[in-house]
Amino acid sequence: MKDNLRRSLGFVLVTAAALGLVLALVGLVGIWSYKNRVVRLLDEQIGLAVSVLDTTSQGLSVAGAALQTTQSTVQTLDETIQVLAKSITDTLPVLDSLSNILGTELPQTIVATQTSLKAAQASAKIIDDALKILTAIPFLPTKPYNPQVPLNVALADVSSSLDGMPASFRSMEGDLQKTNANLSLVQKNVDQVKDEVAKVHTSLEQANTIITQYQESASTLKSRLEQFRRQIPKAVNVTATILTLFFIWLAVAQVGLLTQGLELIKKE
Repeated sequence: MKDNLRRSLGFVLVTAAALGLVLALVGLVGIWSYKNRVVRLLDEQIGLAVSVLDTTSQGLSVAGAALQTTQSTVQTLDETIQVLAKSITDTLPVLDSLSNILGTELPQTIVATQTSLKAAQASAKIIDDALKILTAIPFLPTKPYNPQVPLNVALADVSSSLDGMPASFRSMEGDLQKTNANLSLVQKNVDQVKDEVAKVHTSLEQANTIITQYQESASTLKSRLEQFRRQIPKAVNVTATILTLFFIWLAVAQVGLLTQGLELIKKE
C-alpha cells in the first residue's frame, strides 16, 4: 500500500516536472520568438497615439486661431456698441433741449413777435397816413408818398406768415419726443446687447485658456510617448531577459522535482 502511494506521488511529481519543463521551454521559445513582434506592435501603437496627438494639436491650433479671430471681431463689435451707446446718451439731452425749444420757447417767441407786429402795425398805419398827408401839400419838393405796399400791410403780412409756425414747431416737438422715446428704447436694447457681448467675450477668453491648457497637455503627453517609444527596445529586452532567467530557474527547479519523482518510482 505504501509502495503504491509512493509510486503515485512519484508519477505526480514526474508529470508536474514534465509540465514545468514544457512550460519553461515554451516560455523561452515564445519570449525570443515574439520579442521583436512585441517591439513592433508597441512602436506602432505608440506611433498611432503620437499621430492622434499631432492631429489633436493641429485641431486645437485651428480652433485657437478661430477663437482669436472671433475674439477680435467681438472686441470690435463691443467698441462699436460702446460708441453707439455714448452717442445715444449724448443725443438724448440734445433732443430734450430741442423738444423744449420747439414746443415752448419758439412758439412763445413767435406769439410775442406777432403781438409786437400788431402794435407796430397800428403805428405804421399812423405813419403811412401822416406821410401821405405831408407829401400831398402843394409846392413841397417831394413826390407824393404812395408805396405799393404800405408799411402796416407789410407788417400784417409778416404777422400772417408766422401764424402756421407755432403749430409746425409743436408738430416737430411731437416728432422729437417720439424720436427720443425710440432712442431710449434703442439705448435699452444697446445696453442689453452690450451685456451679452461682454458675456461672449468672457466665454471666449475662458475657451481660449482651455484650448491653451489642452495644447500644453497634448504636447507634454506627446513628448513622454516619444521618450517611451525610444525606450521600448531596451525595456522589452530587459523584460525578456528577466523572463528568460525566470524560466531557466523554473526549468532547473523542475529537474530537481523530476529527479525526486523518479527516485520515488524506482525506490523499493
